[in-house]
Amino acid sequence: MRTELDPCRDGGEDCLEPRACGASAERAWTAARALVWSLLVTAAPGACGVEGARDSSQATVTDSAGIRVVESPDGSIYRVLTQEPVLAIGSVDGSDGASFGYVADGLLSPDRGVAVADQLAQAVLVFDSSGARATTWGGPGQGPGEYGMITRLDRYRGDSVLVTEIGSHRLSVLSRTGVFGRLITPRPRLDARPGFESVSSCCIGWGAETEGGGLLMGFPELIPLSGPAPRWSVVRLVRTAAEGDAVADYGSFRGGRYGVSTDAPTPLPYHYNNAVSIAPRDVGFGVTDGLSHEVRFHGANGRLETVGRILRPRAPVTDRMRAATEAYFDRERARIGEAMAEGAGFDQLRSGPYPDSLPAYTVLLLDEAGNAWAGSFHAPRLEQSARFDVFATDGRFLGSVLVPFEGRVLDVHAGHLLAVVRDELDVQYVQVYGLVAPVGS
Repeated sequence: MRTELDPCRDGGEDCLEPRACGASAERAWTAARALVWSLLVTAAPGACGVEGARDSSQATVTDSAGIRVVESPDGSIYRVLTQEPVLAIGSVDGSDGASFGYVADGLLSPDRGVAVADQLAQAVLVFDSSGARATTWGGPGQGPGEYGMITRLDRYRGDSVLVTEIGSHRLSVLSRTGVFGRLITPRPRLDARPGFESVSSCCIGWGAETEGGGLLMGFPELIPLSGPAPRWSVVRLVRTAAEGDAVADYGSFRGGRYGVSTDAPTPLPYHYNNAVSIAPRDVGFGVTDGLSHEVRFHGANGRLETVGRILRPRAPVTDRMRAATEAYFDRERARIGEAMAEGAGFDQLRSGPYPDSLPAYTVLLLDEAGNAWAGSFHAPRLEQSARFDVFATDGRFLGSVLVPFEGRVLDVHAGHLLAVVRDELDVQYVQVYGLVAPVGS
């Protein structure tokens, strides 16, 4: 979890979800979205930079010490979202049984039903394919089938569902109908590392292998307390068994970048910081750290097997981005008052250094075929659409998917994309979009 104060939301958790700017902006963006959609669907291959499926022969495949490395040129479109959602769930007053407190995560079922983890309700809200509230799994509490603060939902062995809670690190295994099966409380050991500072408390759950059954746990970022700037943090990943105490160390990955200031007692996080993102596979995991447009596929025992890479430079950080970030801090300081801003370390966070370029990716999802959907870094309040690059498990770049709306993508499954969006009143809605092949593919 990044410690920077993200200009797009004051928790840093919704970096793909800038808020709407009022009804007029919403109408303007709706029209823009329709235009983008029409261009993508009707364009012939190559028109306006939009192509159909890429010829895999354009990729370069090499072997590096037994690791398959696939480098692909940029430019193709893999899938296009339907112009309007095929399912929209949510309301301001909850009159239809669909009002959300805070949507932490969600899953699509094969029949296009939706399961939504609501952190405030401390439950999983389940809706059928028509958007009607079907049932609720769990509720507040510490007993079997009860939850504290849910952070994620994952598919598990067979058709089971895994519910992960933050803080207690409890994982509940449910049947596909929400019947509580068992409770898992993995407790991986964190060895102290002298000369490093931990960014947050232990640990981060990255879900579970859907078939292998191993639970992926990431320890918090560790920042070196000495050395020249920038200082790169490291994030250690382990696989713990669902039963017993067996732990396999999958090694460390590069995390965020931190600067040094004589005025600050600890390293300062860069604005638009890098962050590692991990997605469990059937056996193993995929990972991206945002340093380049690539996804790495690891198999059994954490061994790196395949690297998929796009020959695309990272976008530069512009003066406009810096100005937007500083304006955000100014607005927040005025909103919460000087005393609270000082206590929150506003001045220290604002003085953090800027990188020359934006991270390549900050989100990683896997669909049912094992394809990796790597979500681009979203420059807060300056862009209103996201881009996902899709890689096959053999490293081939299948193409990109543009998401031309303000939202956070939660799941991709069975030809559909699940997202949570906000309206001009900051009310959350869950939406399902179809994914169609572009013309000419």
